[in-house]
Amino acid sequence: MTYIVSGGALNSILTQLNSPYKLSFYYYYYYYYYYSCRFLVNNRCVSVFVVYVCRQLKSVVDRDVLCARQDICRLEFDVVVGPADLFNIISINLTIHDINDHQPTFPADTPQPLRLTIAESAAAGTHLQLPVAAVDLDSPSLGVARYELFPVDVRSVFSVKWRPGTSDVRLVVRAGAGLDRESRDHYDVTLAAFDGGSPPLNGSMSLHVDIGDINDNAPVFERAEYTTQVHENDTAGL
Repeated sequence: MTYIVSGGALNSILTQLNSPYKLSFYYYYYYYYYYSCRFLVNNRCVSVFVVYVCRQLKSVVDRDVLCARQDICRLEFDVVVGPADLFNIISINLTIHDINDHQPTFPADTPQPLRLTIAESAAAGTHLQLPVAAVDLDSPSLGVARYELFPVDVRSVFSVKWRPGTSDVRLVVRAGAGLDRESRDHYDVTLAAFDGGSPPLNGSMSLHVDIGDINDNAPVFERAEYTTQVHENDTAGL
């Protein structure tokens, strides 16, 4: 038998198993010890889940625990039905479809805001790699799909570059950004990560970007010409 579920009650599977053998939930509840389960998750035995399935009528499948961030989650197990006059072995192939029940999150120990520094002389296209990235426990299709910067007006100065499937997230100086520490010495930015769900879930973190100074301004006098008087009998050094 093959069943496809979307992460939820296993009760429906037990119901379907019930019909061919004319067994009631009363039977399942009081005679669970006649069952012998063998689970394989990606060729790995999951004994804890075996006990949970065999002894509970309404168990919840958490796909993100069994098959975290994997495209396919398939469980294979046998159910041995007793007593002797009803003895049979049923092989079950269970494919668990993912639902979008996790939002992207940044590491909890990340300082808020995360402080970064970039020189005001940074050319367009300069990359500033971030030390953290968002993580989503759902399958890749429902995992992190994109990053965006807020408020929107900061996007004229910076963009965010990310290689899908990696933790490589970078802040990029846009063409025409015109970084000038003397006119603005920092930017407060929110970095948001969105997943592939519909509607998408999101998580965010704060960035504080300091603009580093360079020696790009020569001394300037306030006036082009200064006038003063010196007397012929003034003491030297005055």
